[in-house]
Amino acid sequence: MNKKQNSSQSANTYTPPPPIAMQAIVHVLNAEGGYVNNPNDLGGETSFGISKRWYPHLDIFNLTLTKAVEIYYQDYWLKNKCHLLPPSIATMVFDTSVNQGGSFARKTLQMLVGVKQDGFIGRKTIAATSLTSANLLLIDYTKCRAQRYSELVKKSPSQIMFLSGWLNRIFNVLSAAQFLVTEVKPHD
Repeated sequence: MNKKQNSSQSANTYTPPPPIAMQAIVHVLNAEGGYVNNPNDLGGETSFGISKRWYPHLDIFNLTLTKAVEIYYQDYWLKNKCHLLPPSIATMVFDTSVNQGGSFARKTLQMLVGVKQDGFIGRKTIAATSLTSANLLLIDYTKCRAQRYSELVKKSPSQIMFLSGWLNRIFNVLSAAQFLVTEVKPHD
């Protein structure tokens, strides 16, 4: 998981995320798995994909699933304005923010919809996204993600061991997001 973001919701006030957010979170949880402490992984110690590197104050080994879901919703779904984007695009931006960083996720979206790449999802980004073909945007977004993984492996050749898994992940999220393009659902 990339890009430290602080969860502002306490465990005492936890409310489950809306359905579309929960669907995206479950996808990430399935991709990330449970506790991992692979010395070759630049993310370091993780549980449910939540990294000690970005959350040094958390006891990663004892992190609960409920707390991981809360972090994903507050620090990744809401922070990246996924609740304001079409569900298919929100799913892609969310997964990207978790695995490749929020700044990259937001700026990639902005580049692809032709607005200023300032890393802040606002009215212009949301409007431009809604005017763009979701399927074409998802395909181009996936290409950008694959290119970024390729660049990471070139910079850190030890990361080649993760490339196949990363590519499988982005194609899985592409498939899930494309399915959402065809569904008509109320948004959260």
